[in-house]
This record gives sequence, C-alpha cells and structure tokens, in this order.
Amino acid sequence: MIFVLFLFKYLHARVGTLAPYKSSNLRLSIMADNSLRFIDPLKNNNKNDSDLVSIEPDKFRISLRDKPICKVDENEPLVSTCVDKVRFIDWAPTGEDGFWKFRTDNDYCLTAGGFDKKTKGYFVHAIKCDQNNINQKFKFTPISKKNTPLFADQIDEYGEGNILEFHKIVSDLTKDKPVLITVKDDTGDKHYRTTSKELNSLFAPGNQGKLMDHDFLVDRGINAPPLKNTNTIN
Repeated sequence: MIFVLFLFKYLHARVGTLAPYKSSNLRLSIMADNSLRFIDPLKNNNKNDSDLVSIEPDKFRISLRDKPICKVDENEPLVSTCVDKVRFIDWAPTGEDGFWKFRTDNDYCLTAGGFDKKTKGYFVHAIKCDQNNINQKFKFTPISKKNTPLFADQIDEYGEGNILEFHKIVSDLTKDKPVLITVKDDTGDKHYRTTSKELNSLFAPGNQGKLMDHDFLVDRGINAPPLKNTNTIN
C-alpha cells in the first residue's frame, strides 16, 4: 500500500475569540462578577480587551481564564462560569457552513441572549437547540492559525506524497505536541496517535524519506499505539 498524503491536527485546547455569527464585533467575555456577556470591547470602556476562549474538543469544555462555563440552573437559561459543576458543563462543538454550534448532552445550545443595559453586553444563554435559531451560531477565530489546533472535523492537508514537505512542517513545531495522523489510500482513512517529537525521530539519519503506509503503521484506529511502539523501522 502506497502512502498518499498526511493529514494532522493538534489534540490540545484551541484558543481564540468567540462571537455570535450575526454580530462578529461582539466577543464572549467574563465580567467583574464572573458573569458572562457578549460585548463589543471597542464600545465598552469598563471592560478590558475581550477574554480569550479556550475550547477543548476532546473534553467538550469551553473556558475563560481557566474557568469552564456552564448552564447555571436547569430551570434558567443563564450561562456563567462555574465551579464543581457536573451537569450542563459539556459543550459538544459541531461545525456547519462556516459557523459553530455548542450543544450540551441534554440538547441545550449555547445562545446569544438579549441586551443587558447594566453591562452594555448581551446575555449568554443555553436554550433548547433549534437549527433555525441564528443566535445559536457562532464564529470562532483562533489567535494564530499556524499555532492553534483544529476541531475534530477540521483537518488541514500538508502534502500529497511529499514526505520532505511534511517533515519540514513537523520540524517547525518548537514544542512536543500530541498529533493525530490520518493516512489515506484506496482502503480508506486510517488514524494513528503520536507526537511531533516522535514524528521528528522518524526523519533521523537512516530513516529520512521512507514512505509511511499501512504496513508501516499498525492499524488500530484512533486508539493505535504511538509510532515508537511499531516495529517497522529498523
């Protein structure tokens, strides 16, 4: 089986700004009392620059200043920062047509609420998911496209058979990072967990330029062992 191309994504948290899809000037921000609002940082003199949002797709967490957000009360729509919250803290991200939706396990969706005169921002709510509700659609903007990870269904292509090009991209990573590789050939996609450090070791003298195919990687899906546990490189 011949190596065709590599696809990879980081598996750690993605950092950036989160805005309602129809109001890209707003930003999800944490207020002085730890409540949440969507605000326009240019118009809000009582608020510093909007907070960066950390999204962990593997854990379904959305956090600001290391504080996860959650639906505070089962009977109320308000979303705020939370501590020791068990329910309504998981937000599964789904992407469609350039926007994102974030859904809890009981079918509540993150929603931009009405205007709050006190904070000059918009409430952050979680209400029943509705595919036609534009207030449940959001735009996530990473702080740096080069250095931030991707959601599970966002994968960048880094070369078709050009192993040296792929090596250069991996070697540019300054820190060891978890990586998920997808190898594509006529049998379909095969996934393998590894790290950027392990990938770099594959290009050591004696290994450089070798093809990576399904005979090279023991196919066990996304739970496959790291590359260092395979026995196909001598």
